[in-house]
Amino acid sequence: MLALLALLPFNAVFAQDLTQKLLLVKDLIDADKADEALGVLRSVENDCLNSDDDTIKVVFNEAMGYLLMSKNESALSIPYMERIPRLYENINLKDAGYLEAFLSLGMAYQKLGKYDLSESYYRKGLLNCVVNPDGKEYMPQFYQNLGNLYKEQGDDLLAKECYKKIGSTRFGAIDAESENLLNDSEVEAVELWEKGEYERCILVYDELIERTKDIIGSTNEDYARRVYSKGFVLLFNLQRYDEAKAMFKEVIDIGDYLGDDDENLLDSYMGYLHILSMEGEKEEIAGFLPETLRLARLHGEEGKVMRMIGNGACWAERYADAIPYYEKYIALSPDEEGFFYLDIPCMLSVCYIKTDEHKKAMELLSSVLHKYSKDLEEHAEIKCNILHNYGRSLVLDGRYKEAIPYFEEASEIARKLYGEPNPKTTQYLEICKKQL
Repeated sequence: MLALLALLPFNAVFAQDLTQKLLLVKDLIDADKADEALGVLRSVENDCLNSDDDTIKVVFNEAMGYLLMSKNESALSIPYMERIPRLYENINLKDAGYLEAFLSLGMAYQKLGKYDLSESYYRKGLLNCVVNPDGKEYMPQFYQNLGNLYKEQGDDLLAKECYKKIGSTRFGAIDAESENLLNDSEVEAVELWEKGEYERCILVYDELIERTKDIIGSTNEDYARRVYSKGFVLLFNLQRYDEAKAMFKEVIDIGDYLGDDDENLLDSYMGYLHILSMEGEKEEIAGFLPETLRLARLHGEEGKVMRMIGNGACWAERYADAIPYYEKYIALSPDEEGFFYLDIPCMLSVCYIKTDEHKKAMELLSSVLHKYSKDLEEHAEIKCNILHNYGRSLVLDGRYKEAIPYFEEASEIARKLYGEPNPKTTQYLEICKKQL
């Protein structure tokens, strides 16, 4: 929407003022300020509709029509949307926006239950897809919506014929009534997850996945996202690993339909590798890793792959298996959100200590304490763990006196965080003092 802004005139003062207002609308839309954007549009509505420039008219009508549709005001959006195709034709431009106008009009009338008009616009869109450079991309969406339109009217035969024409092409749940139904369920699932009601969340995802499969099939990005989301909850919140593994594998298996840019596909690969790492399935990891890394490079997430595999091994106490992946993570220095750059060295130090490589732990943690001293002040829990592990590495090296201040500082931080020090830290501190 508003892609035509680059074509707006800047020659006349009056036209320039309208152009600036429409540019402001774009900025407000980008900032998710729909109500403010509508306010600006209403203030210039008469001027835009009476303008001699069809480009100004089409940009205005697109913005107003799509904003009203986004607020579920289909009836109000239609007069604006209906002007768009003719205006595109007037300026001799039939790009993606031209096709989207037919698609949106079909959706608007479908939501209002005016099926004849909805079908008419979907079919006009299909006819234009044949000669439009962007038609190949949009044709599956028109067939999908047209199929759902027939299904709403109880004509399963015509619906199936439309679905057949989609084939293996990617498409999304962009129909009218069905879209709202599926999206509402997805919002409910997320809200339950945020409340910590994980079992109920899974039940909603189960029903949502089945409905998605029935309405739009099981080879599209919406289906993949919902299956992955269920797998995420099963893995990280319920620790039901076998079920989570099956969810991730299902997404992987439809990867050819999703495309390399689908983040749920990459996340499913990583979740699957995480569980394989917990299980110690080294050969299977080796088989899936090349494709995972290929996708990860496209998304700039190679480091996250290393972290996920390392975490799987570490959580299952396969410390030796975790080490090479954690080391690669640190070597890659990924720019991830959060505090993994502090947390992973701490976990790697545990792996070193558990595999009799305390000197490596000592060297690593000394570097972290020095390099990230200011950052650690903001992450007291991680600092507490790093101080404890550094003290452990010193004890294993026989340097009891040097270890004491690190255990004491770790105890003080834990007391502030939890009300009492870690019993293991206290135990190490007592051992050190006895050696003096």
